[in-house]
Amino acid sequence: NNSVAKMVHLKMKRKHWMRLRAAVFMCLTLLIIDNFLLEDITIQRQTTHIAASDEVREFALMSALAELEGMTVDELEDAISTAKAQGPKEEAEEDEEERPIIHTFFHQLDHTHSGQKTGMTFESDRDLLQAWKEAWYDAGWRPKILTLKEAAKHPDFLEFNKTLHDHMPFGEYDVLCFLRHLAMVEVGGGWMSDYDVFPLNPLKEGGHNHALPNDGRFTAYEKQIVGPGAAPSLVSGTAKEWNRMAHSIYLNAIQHRNENFWSDFFAMIDMDKNNHGSYEIEDAVVPGRLVLTGHHWGHGDCKATDGKLAVHFAHDAIKRGHLLVGETQADRPKIAKHWLKMWKERCEPIPFEDISSETF
Repeated sequence: NNSVAKMVHLKMKRKHWMRLRAAVFMCLTLLIIDNFLLEDITIQRQTTHIAASDEVREFALMSALAELEGMTVDELEDAISTAKAQGPKEEAEEDEEERPIIHTFFHQLDHTHSGQKTGMTFESDRDLLQAWKEAWYDAGWRPKILTLKEAAKHPDFLEFNKTLHDHMPFGEYDVLCFLRHLAMVEVGGGWMSDYDVFPLNPLKEGGHNHALPNDGRFTAYEKQIVGPGAAPSLVSGTAKEWNRMAHSIYLNAIQHRNENFWSDFFAMIDMDKNNHGSYEIEDAVVPGRLVLTGHHWGHGDCKATDGKLAVHFAHDAIKRGHLLVGETQADRPKIAKHWLKMWKERCEPIPFEDISSETF
């Protein structure tokens, strides 16, 4: 057994020595080639041989590396090409995984439908959705668009959908606002915003699901300027909290089925009014009408956005804000992108802190 082991050991040493000898031979070859090329006397020959030396040097180096790796030169070149191609892709994938996720819910409606009240066209819907994705990605988030496909996976989807369509004074647009909560349950909770909500300042603790504000309790960030409640334009919470609130606003709608009109927004106002503390409220989203001032955004205006997470260019913002002559609801993508660019150029970011992290 000892003699066999010695033979194996000697063979391994011999193989390693042969590879090392090949590498040394290649290096000596390079030195000889370099010395030969330096002795050229004409500029033309010097240029030609320098180019040739680069090629020979590269080939010699590749041959030595291939010999050491036990590969052919072609196999080594293929391996290097594969590594170069995969490198940026893997880095991009790692970057994607590190970003917190922001969701929005979108279902394209027929713009002639009586329930559609956004004043948008198909093209402006598409442009606003793209502007939303770009803005959140640039702010360090990973934007994802949810649809009825995700909502339909929830076990209570059929009940919600039938009841809200058949027994409530709702148009299709308003039904979707209820169903989007079910979609958020199915993707594991986290953050959701309307597609006309754009990011401003970062979260102090980041936006990942393990560090949701208010310990993961359902939180709405656009506090009403006057009166109770908050608009669900930017919301966060665990999947359990999303499920709790989905059922709470659904039951609230049933209780108000005899009203001329009801919505998830009305439900959240009513819940806060009659059961304050049923969800968390933060003053962290600036209504768009307050920033569409009609003049260029200056450093003094930045106080309005200090510590705010986002700005909401809702229908109301376009109605009541100061716009350029001729601008309409359909111009929301352009209006939002122009204002956001102006804000970034003039305002310093001030991170948002939720209520639970504040000290008194």
